[in-house]
Amino acid sequence: MFELSTPTGTILNEINVLKLKQAEVAKTCAIAIQTAMNEVDWKAVNDAITERWSLSARERVLTMAWKIVENDS
Repeated sequence: MFELSTPTGTILNEINVLKLKQAEVAKTCAIAIQTAMNEVDWKAVNDAITERWSLSARERVLTMAWKIVENDS
């Protein structure tokens, strides 16, 4: 399984890469959920997603991430 060495930083960096779409950020969030759930500053991630896109986008990204996790189980 793929692992993130700095999960919060990795997710925040991806959110700030303008060419990356929500689905791509969701994939990284899914990896973080699977491998480093308790190491992620989810408040910072939630705030960054909301700031870049919107509150509804935050819900969409995290829903996509959890669906990926569920499908990998």
